Amino acid sequence: MIEVYEHYKYRLSPMRRGNLEKLARFLEHRIEPPKFDMSSFMTFEGRWVDNMVEALEAFYDEFEEKGDQTAVYNHCGTSACAVGHGPLAGIPIKKREDWVDYANRVFINQSAGSGGETWSFLFSGDWKDHDNTPIGAAARIWYLFENGTPVNRYGEVDHRNIGFYQDYKLGGSKHPDAVKEAV
Repeated sequence: MIEVYEHYKYRLSPMRRGNLEKLARFLEHRIEPPKFDMSSFMTFEGRWVDNMVEALEAFYDEFEEKGDQTAVYNHCGTSACAVGHGPLAGIPIKKREDWVDYANRVFINQSAGSGGETWSFLFSGDWKDHDNTPIGAAARIWYLFENGTPVNRYGEVDHRNIGFYQDYKLGGSKHPDAVKEAV
């Protein structure tokens, strides 16, 4: 049976769209796969971190000690999902903000309209089993901008179907950089 999909159009504010674009560029050009894991917001030295402030304080303490953010980031044992990389991409955080509140504020508000499905399409931990890569996470952002959120006949995101956004990966024919070059 062929699955039929429709697309929910989530209305992005200019701020949220800009943050998602900044995140996509960061994921494409700054993250190596060992530093990326869609199964958790952030781990630090092998342990899961639910408090962003704790993780970033540890990161910045080491940064101040060594003076080289890139070296610290690449060697501190930190791994994160797309949302967890937001602060490192330069998307501001607030003190004592947890991961979900941060993501709702700067990326996708899960409780607004089709926000839950859009959140799932971009940030669900279920991607860890099907496309656990920063390039895939960035491609889903680019796909969302042009098409919206693909959902099946039950209104759910199918995390096994990675075919939707393959052409939006870095180097693909529908990636924003390829489209600019074609014009």
